[in-house]
Amino acid sequence: MRKIKEYKCKNVEETINCINSFKTQKEKKGVELQLSGNEIDVCILKNKYKLMPSKSTEIMQKRPYGYFKDLFSGPEKNTYLIGHKSMYNQTLIKMNINDLSVVVSCNPKTKKDDSFISSKVDAITDQTDYVVLDIETTGLDFIEDDIIQICLFDSKDTIFNKYLPLTKKQENTAYKYNHIKKQTLKGKKHLTQNDIDNLIEEFNLKEKIICFWSGANQ
Repeated sequence: MRKIKEYKCKNVEETINCINSFKTQKEKKGVELQLSGNEIDVCILKNKYKLMPSKSTEIMQKRPYGYFKDLFSGPEKNTYLIGHKSMYNQTLIKMNINDLSVVVSCNPKTKKDDSFISSKVDAITDQTDYVVLDIETTGLDFIEDDIIQICLFDSKDTIFNKYLPLTKKQENTAYKYNHIKKQTLKGKKHLTQNDIDNLIEEFNLKEKIICFWSGANQ
């Protein structure tokens, strides 16, 4: 079995920097970049490198998960391959970006079944006008917990990211899942109705396909 050199990336920006740092085929050989991320990260990489669905997707989804997990060579050049519905510590998607293997997985710390729906990514093409919405909270109770981050990303690479203040709680009790520090939220302000109206207009939310990410079920 071929020995794999695994590089764990902290976020999608670091992943992109790593991808761009490998200049030759020799450097890429046997290397796999790994990112614990979400659907927004998948869409950013797919859009930036113009990745297309792999021809092997339908075949691979009928294989046992272990077969997909152990597949190092991955899909054809500049394509992506989706496995089975993601569960705890399983792979969401394998990508071949300029002959470099990149794997995006759900966060194993959540220990929860996530709601990554592969059909949403498959449905997105270069012509699709879409928005991905990601929300982070301090927990699962909509009465007791705070929404502390909202992020929007669309097909035109427009990104909105805003941290919100702690109101109902003194601490971010979901820190081990979302890694958002209390200091990051200090001094932040809530979204006003005017802010929301502007977002609806800027991202054309009344017309676009909206993909929701809830990897930690928050």
